[in-house]
Amino acid sequence: MEWKTRKNYPVWMQKENRWGLVDVIGFKKQTQTSRAEVDGYEIEEKNGLSQQNRNFEKLQQLKNSFSSNVRVNTCQLKANQNHKDLNVCPRRR
Repeated sequence: MEWKTRKNYPVWMQKENRWGLVDVIGFKKQTQTSRAEVDGYEIEEKNGLSQQNRNFEKLQQLKNSFSSNVRVNTCQLKANQNHKDLNVCPRRR
């Protein structure tokens, strides 16, 4: 698997009518044996409900940004959590 990552990936926030940035995103190209994948992570720096809601909206917009043949996994993390921990970020298969 060859992943490419990017910080601060832009997504359109319809409710706010402006661009928002997903903290970290990973892209994997489609191969003959697997479809393309995108992993998006939002890191919660404050415990505020408004930030959680905004992060959730950004991750939903990220899911809607790709066609149905792309597997999109999203996860909202607290600053002290590891994205590789399957208990924190379960992956759909």
